[in-house]
Amino acid sequence: MAALPSRSVARQAASRPRALLVLAVVLAAQGCMPSGQESGSGPGHRRQVLGLTPEQEYDLGQKAYRKILDWQFNVLRSREVNAFCLPGGRVVVYTSLLRIVENDDQLATVLSHEIAHALAHHANERITTEESGRVNWLFRQAYDRQQESEADHIGLFLMTFAGYDPDEVLTFWQHMERLSHGGQLPEILSNHPSDRRRIEQIRKWVPQAKAAKEAYEHHRIAPAR
Repeated sequence: MAALPSRSVARQAASRPRALLVLAVVLAAQGCMPSGQESGSGPGHRRQVLGLTPEQEYDLGQKAYRKILDWQFNVLRSREVNAFCLPGGRVVVYTSLLRIVENDDQLATVLSHEIAHALAHHANERITTEESGRVNWLFRQAYDRQQESEADHIGLFLMTFAGYDPDEVLTFWQHMERLSHGGQLPEILSNHPSDRRRIEQIRKWVPQAKAAKEAYEHHRIAPAR
């Protein structure tokens, strides 16, 4: 068994997305507030044009803080090698999985996959589909496999842009394939893609994620129109 990751892992996994989230909320709010309502001089000793009252500024900070705290990461003691995410950003990782990951990047592989499920509203989509009553068991399995692949794809890009090594995603799933010892169900009967299919897909996506991150760092991303 690999040694347990350091306690800094969870903090690192959460702090980078949280910083981006704060920035996004603040910028979004600034973009929709009227400017020039009042002016003043702050600690920088310069005249400023301010679009928010002190009360609005406080309310903005409170809302942004609550939004950040919606993401919660917890570890449960269990022999099951698994992790899951509930709607609203509640992510749970089992201790047995922590003994399998070999470094922070592989743990980020798991966390980003679960985060992707929440961001893509997969639970909402799954409940809506099942309540329609128009799907059979095989269709639901195929539908779940599609969501899993989508979470793999989104999660890979999330962790890459957060500064983790996307090559470790491939290493992690190759390790998981070895641990399964060929004991998986046939893919058509499973609600998850086979390890082999996951590895094939991730092998294609890793260069794309690296290229996207490089383009972003060199300001080669065209602005949205």
